[in-house]
Formats: sequence, structure tokens, C-alpha cells
Amino acid sequence: MEAYLRGFYVAARAASVGSWVSEMSEASKDCILGYLETQRQASEEIKNVWRPHILAAMFPPSTDDSHLLTPVFERPRQLTDEILHHHVQRSGGKKALRESAGKSFSTDPVKEHGPEAESLLDVLSVFSRLVADLETLPLANQTDMPKTSKAKLKAMDDQAKGRPFRIGLEARITQCELATAVASVDVVNIKIRARGRSRSPTPELLSDAESFVDSDDEVDVKPDLRSQARKSPAVTRTDDDSKTDNGENGDEVLWDEKAETILYDLLEYSRRLIVDHHSSVLTDTPSRADWLGSPPASHVLRTPTIKSPGSASEEDEESESVSESETDSDLDPSSSQAGPTPLRAIFRLQDRYEELRLAVWLSLPPDSRGKMSAYMRGAPTPTQMLRVKGPNMGAAKFKEMMNGRIGEAWDRLGMALLKKLDR
Repeated sequence: MEAYLRGFYVAARAASVGSWVSEMSEASKDCILGYLETQRQASEEIKNVWRPHILAAMFPPSTDDSHLLTPVFERPRQLTDEILHHHVQRSGGKKALRESAGKSFSTDPVKEHGPEAESLLDVLSVFSRLVADLETLPLANQTDMPKTSKAKLKAMDDQAKGRPFRIGLEARITQCELATAVASVDVVNIKIRARGRSRSPTPELLSDAESFVDSDDEVDVKPDLRSQARKSPAVTRTDDDSKTDNGENGDEVLWDEKAETILYDLLEYSRRLIVDHHSSVLTDTPSRADWLGSPPASHVLRTPTIKSPGSASEEDEESESVSESETDSDLDPSSSQAGPTPLRAIFRLQDRYEELRLAVWLSLPPDSRGKMSAYMRGAPTPTQMLRVKGPNMGAAKFKEMMNGRIGEAWDRLGMALLKKLDR
């Protein structure tokens, strides 16, 4: 387990020094997969030796020894910032031009950063499976506390059981931020594909599709949260254009599809946390000192604010200053927290998804757009409906897709939150 951890740290660092090195990135993925498989065979005593590295993973690197898994989160966040800087520089605005003065930018950030982003998303997926295998993550100083009351021990035990969910949630948020950032800078290609799919609707076929959407057959599937977390997210979409379940079209990655899949998984995972009585995880902002007892790191991680894709705006400077003040208020630099509350990050990611969908919808031919509100929820255009093989995916999934699966997942999460707050 130590060899895999140290191997991962060295390979992950080497992969991102200067130009991205795919061989080192693959090696880091192999190492964390090896750690996952070895952890499943190890005794609890051995697992406890290396659990501090899992606890420390989502915090900025510090001077202590629990740092071997920090690249799991650190590099995706850095890359998200780099990609967003490309996007801000491309979209214009006086402030963006001032900041980019004297710096060179790739003409195609997707081509430059896409392969590394894919690899980092895979590492985060493996890490999510690793954490999902853990029933509890007690702190190191909790092992010997003879004078603690039963009530306090019960509270500490509940917190220990919630930590794997908190780390798993942070991994999904980080995935979603990275995938959404790449999709934002790929908006031109996304618009081109969307226009190609939205031509020449056929009324007869559309009528058949709509009659299937109106079906009342609904299936409520409630999988166990831990078993669901161990599975990598699958896409329930069309077979059009030879797409795979991972948002890929041959060798081309469809970043809007991939980002949507990750967001859907994040929304469903968050809803299951509420249903399974772990709602406190959604508002938990732990600090390194709380979990590890170590001093704050020299810098603080922040959740980047993804700007709406599309054309430049005269209000760029104003919106940037607003987002900067928003980010500053989220974090106290002295606390070394993991970031803003997960719930706030989820709201922002949902906003970014809707903004991206709106930018694409505005580029579609007016006669084939369909309803703006439906498209922003993730629903297909009338022409795209014809290509969905509804009966093959089941009535519930087909109905969800026609209504916009992101919008449906967002509604379910909102309803779960309201019910929890009402109680």
C-alpha cells in the first residue's frame, strides 16, 4: 500500500510538471487502482496507517506527512483554473486583456488540455470508488479516548461515518468543475454539433415520440448509496453518431455530454445523501485542523466561478468583480478549508450547465429550437427526440430524458432538500 501511494504521488507530480506526460499520468492511474485493490485485501490495522492520506487528500498540501494523495484534487483544480483563464481571455473584457498581457495562449485549449482532463477525471473516479469502500474514517486521535461520554462518542462515530461521503462528494464536485470548464471553452464545437442534430424534424415520428413521453409508466429505483458510488456513471442517451456511454464519438470526446453525465451523477448522489440521512455532508466545510490537527497550508483552494460561454459582454469587468468578491467571502484564508459548502458549489454548477445550454439553444435555427426552458433542463430538441430509442431504455428513463434529465434530477434534489428543511 505504501509503494502504491508513493508511486502515485511521484507519477502524478511528474505528469504535470511542464508539459503533460501521458505515460506518467497512466502510471498514476495504475498506482491508485493498485492501492484500491490492495486496500480491499488489507486488515483494518493496516488500513488505519494510511487513512490520514485519504483524509488529507482534498485539502491543500501541508508540511505534515499525510500528503501522498493530495494530487488527486490539487491538479484538477489547477487545470480548471488554467482552462477558465483561457476562456476569460478569449471572451474579452478589459480586465481579461490586462491579465493576459505578455502571456501566450493556445488557440485550442480543448486540444491542449483535453487529454489531461480525461485522465484526471479517471483518477477522481477511481478515488471515489476507493472512498466508497470505506465504512468509516475516524480521526487519528479518536482511537484512545477512555473518558469520553457515550453521547460524544456517538457523535464522533456519526462524523466518522460521514467523512467518506464528504470526500466522495468533493471528488464529484471537482470532476464536474473540470468537465464543465472544458465544455465551456469547447462551446463553438458544441454549437456546431447541436445545429447538425436539430435539422428537419419529421411530424409523424415526432408524434410517436411525444405519445411515448406521455406514458404514465414510472419506475422508482432507489439503489444503495455505497453500491451506487462504486459504479462509474453511465450515460442514458441516444446511440446517435456512434456515441459511447462516456460521452465520446470515436476518438472525439463530447465534453458537453461528459459534463452532463458527471453533473447528473453529482445531483443524484447528493439526493441520496439526503434520503439516507447524511444531509449534513452537503453543508460541511471541514478544515485541515479539524480532521488532521495540522497547521493551515500556505494557500487556500477555491472553487472557480465558470463564466457563461458565448460572446463577450460589456459587463465583463463588473461580473468578474462580483464573482471575485463572492469567492473571497466563501473562504477564510486562515482556515485551510476544502472550499465553499458543497451545496453552494452544486448550485453554481447547475447555473453553469443552464448557461451553457442557453448559449447553445440561442445558436440553433429558430424553427427547430423547441422550448428554451425545456432545452435548458437538458431536454432534446424536437429533431433529437426522433433519434432516441425510447422503448429500449425503459419508460421511466425515456420519460426522464424527454423532460430533461438534468432538470428532473435537479427537481428531485430540490424536493428532497425542501422535505428535509420542513422537518
